[in-house]
Amino acid sequence: MPFGPRSRAAEPAQWIMAMTRHVAPGPTLEEMDRAECVRLLARTVIGRVVLSADCIPIALPVNVSVVDRYVVFGTDSGTKLDAVVTVEADDIDPVYQTGWSVLVTGVATVITDPGEIERTTKLVAPPWARRNPLFLVRVPMTKVSGRRITWDPRPDTTSSP
Repeated sequence: MPFGPRSRAAEPAQWIMAMTRHVAPGPTLEEMDRAECVRLLARTVIGRVVLSADCIPIALPVNVSVVDRYVVFGTDSGTKLDAVVTVEADDIDPVYQTGWSVLVTGVATVITDPGEIERTTKLVAPPWARRNPLFLVRVPMTKVSGRRITWDPRPDTTSSP
């Protein structure tokens, strides 16, 4: 028994993998490539802007849109402007325990060019709590990552103990 509980050659992780290889099917976690992350983000309306305010991390809900190579959202003045932020969007199915999450990190900047403001305003979802003045903020997709939880109906039989 090469990977049994009394084997001196077996590392704990190897033994656990060998013992769980035939466990019932269930959720699996996979990394998504940049193109898939951007595709999912482009069909999202609600996201969260994650930033630091007085050295404390906060996440604020915003309406998000993908315009060109940027994530764009409208806001009033505040800490979300001209700072490094992460925009997070997700979709979760609690019944099937599946879903995805995408993170985009970059320096948030206010759009100031009048022509660009006019064009972008037509392309973005308006904020729910609209106040004047409204600032349009864009975050370049400098760093993009995402993960997906899918339901794998079959156990992994490709790895060997």
